[in-house]
Amino acid sequence: DISQAEEAVVTTVTVPGKGDKVEHQRHNLDDGDVVTFRSPSAAVGSGGMGDQLEGSYYTIKVLDPYSFALVGTDSRSWPSYAENDSSGITCTQVKVTTPVPFSNLRTSLENPEFVETDMFKSWAHAPPILLHQGMAALAAFQEAHDGELPLAWHLQDANEVLNTVRASAKAELDEAKCALVRLMAFTS
Repeated sequence: DISQAEEAVVTTVTVPGKGDKVEHQRHNLDDGDVVTFRSPSAAVGSGGMGDQLEGSYYTIKVLDPYSFALVGTDSRSWPSYAENDSSGITCTQVKVTTPVPFSNLRTSLENPEFVETDMFKSWAHAPPILLHQGMAALAAFQEAHDGELPLAWHLQDANEVLNTVRASAKAELDEAKCALVRLMAFTS
């Protein structure tokens, strides 16, 4: 998420761990967001709610556009939201990095995963796995022929590419799919 971190002034905190924002101002947070709190300098060390919240990170669950709950937090032992907290505690969204796992190139080439963008157009006539196998066969052809791609509209070269696809295909290719692979070779 590249958006700027949200900030909100919390006006009331109730047990168990529900925070309400200033009325008529949305907090713009989402379920699962991580937040931290800070108190005005006058309230720090006063023994109020601000001391309990300050410096820790909490995952939230949105209750409505104006309030949220702290997930997995037992706030029963916390002091009540006292007079010395009345100037408001600032809640700040913390941007948390999310690791994105990737497979290595060899694994991805052997077992590709495809994103389905428009099932009705591409999957029926040109399944992504067939296009992947066709491109891999063109690369194998190029490697076997000193960097040269199949000649344009050359049937023998196209059949060589098709045979490479047939060898790697897990299922039998019907005539329409064979024609597609040949077309890839004819026009590469």
